Amino acid sequence: MEYLEKVAKLKEILTSMESVVIAFSGGVDSSLVLATAIEVLGRENVLSVVADSELIMKSEYLDAVKNSEKIGAQTKGIFLDELSVKEIQTNQPSSWFYSKRLLYQELTNLKNTLGFNWVVDGMIMDDAFDYRPGLKARDAFGVRSPLQEAEFYKPDVRRASKGYDLPTWNKPATCHVLSRFEYNERLTSERVERVKKSEIYLQELGFKIVRVRDHRTVARIEIEKEKFPEFLAQAKTIEEKLLSFGYTFVSLDVRGYTYGKMNKLLEKK
Repeated sequence: MEYLEKVAKLKEILTSMESVVIAFSGGVDSSLVLATAIEVLGRENVLSVVADSELIMKSEYLDAVKNSEKIGAQTKGIFLDELSVKEIQTNQPSSWFYSKRLLYQELTNLKNTLGFNWVVDGMIMDDAFDYRPGLKARDAFGVRSPLQEAEFYKPDVRRASKGYDLPTWNKPATCHVLSRFEYNERLTSERVERVKKSEIYLQELGFKIVRVRDHRTVARIEIEKEKFPEFLAQAKTIEEKLLSFGYTFVSLDVRGYTYGKMNKLLEKK
């Protein structure tokens, strides 16, 4: 399907829904769904819901609320108590399913209470090629993914987002804090908090794309390879800071930042 056909298909899909509750993360994908939905359905028929949780960076939640309001949407924030769910707390390979199930349950309740027709998310075609147990939760609740239905890949999303002049059109991908831990590792508020504090600190130093992978006593830092010299020039200061957060060892992953790296560990088992 050609690009313009995909755009037309997306609008056709959303128009047929009549009213939607959108799982809004503030990223490039859900921002495009939100902007397009408002265009074809009108603001009154679109509700943007932004989820907060201990496992979501506070800055990402606040940015998502801000972006939703800037796009012009009715916006509602909700809190998900994810660490109270056993399968999430113990970070089972199925934890993504339970995380999404918790989200979709809340959104479905809102849809039913407020009288909207559909819950939609921002999943795209690319999402079909990684480990995505969240797809099972989506299907269980009848949540729809308009971008996927219209066969949008990431380049299509960025092109369309630029056309809408969305500030997120070139925004780097973000990911749930669950991705910082190995599977089958028990999560505690303390471990989660030190990961978040470490990433905030590194971002403030200028490492905008960063993941701190928590291996109990070890903080394994992933940044873009071109930022290695900048990191190494400050290595001692960075090490001391992360040690103060509770780590025993601090390491730099020589492979650099790679999306979905923790899933590679799952594939080897």
